[in-house]
Amino acid sequence: YRKQNNFSNTLNIDSAYFLLTYGGMFENNTLIKDVNRIHAGQYLLIRDEKAIVKTYYDFNEVNANETNSTKAIEQLNELFNESIKLEYEKDKEYNYEHLATLSGGLDSRMNVMVANQLGYSTNNFCFSQSNYDDQKIAQQISTDLKNTFQFIPLDNAEYLTQIDENLPIYDGQIFYLASAHYNYSMNQLNTKKSGLIHTGQIGDGVLGGFVSKPTPNYFSTILSQRLAHKLPEIDTKKYSSEETFKLYNRVFNVTVAGSYVTQQHDTFLVSPFLNPDFIKLCLSLSPSIKQDGKIYIDWINQKHPEVAKYKWEKTGFKPNAMWKIKFSRFSQKIKKTYHKSLNRLDKTSMNPYDYWYQNNSAIPHFFQVHFDMYIRLIENPELKKDVTSLFQHGNTIEKSMVLTLLEAIHKYQLKN
Repeated sequence: YRKQNNFSNTLNIDSAYFLLTYGGMFENNTLIKDVNRIHAGQYLLIRDEKAIVKTYYDFNEVNANETNSTKAIEQLNELFNESIKLEYEKDKEYNYEHLATLSGGLDSRMNVMVANQLGYSTNNFCFSQSNYDDQKIAQQISTDLKNTFQFIPLDNAEYLTQIDENLPIYDGQIFYLASAHYNYSMNQLNTKKSGLIHTGQIGDGVLGGFVSKPTPNYFSTILSQRLAHKLPEIDTKKYSSEETFKLYNRVFNVTVAGSYVTQQHDTFLVSPFLNPDFIKLCLSLSPSIKQDGKIYIDWINQKHPEVAKYKWEKTGFKPNAMWKIKFSRFSQKIKKTYHKSLNRLDKTSMNPYDYWYQNNSAIPHFFQVHFDMYIRLIENPELKKDVTSLFQHGNTIEKSMVLTLLEAIHKYQLKN
């Protein structure tokens, strides 16, 4: 529409800094000045040649006052089971096989293992660095459930250079590495017989991961602090809580990158944790029973103890006691420090970006070539200085955010 009517596109400088710090957009902003997005729970009503944004669902209206853990666990379990059935019955309606992600985390195994209990066998796939805990744990769970299992190694880090393929998926509104590994993995799968992509997306977040302590920290999910002081002021008071702020600005603006990826492969990503009623229930629970994921751990051990039989990649322990979760903050920090001291960054993450950047010469070469090619497109002196500094001194994720901005300016011809 803008092309057909010869509208010029001007870069929203504030949004550029959103991308360079948060990895995506805040609220309804886009990289194009005067162009806004429709946010989650909204629709556009056009009447008498006027466009009005209307809200049909608002999570800010939920009051977080439920403190009864026993009652909460019963409700969580009932609604989770209902959500599982809704997803998997949709596959059966079209005679599709069930395809589900599986890693070393809790969220994906809750989806797969509860589905199995309810009679739904899944074909599982996992993607990570070879021999990392994600692969080992996922393969063990899948084998024990007698599911099929496919592992997709990310060792060659090829997807780090696939910016041309990944940036258009998000229209440049999310840094291109957000789900590039997911897209790379989807390219390796044969999904012709499969329906929805079943995941455990945002489980950890809505069940305590969005709760900071001892006081709320609305911006704890920022990916880079280097340019955080350049961010415009965000009115957090319009949100009912830290959790709803992160739900709208982290989940719906950045985490959903995986959803956009699956649509490119003619399917849709689903998660029982993404059911609006389930999210509403989680938001209604007092932060006091969600801190450190306590309600999540209690729910698992009371209703699905078999899920706790396997190690949790995040902590290195089986999730069968809260003291292990708390202790893991120290043990995991020591473990990462140890691996870094040995220059074994490949042992610190399923996606060891910095390890790949340092050990695969094709990646820094690709990054530098693309930076040199497009840095000239930034005319704003202050932004150009900040972008250059972030690229020169930042880690691999920070460099990728710079490349995303530069590629978006080029692709969408953004004046600045």
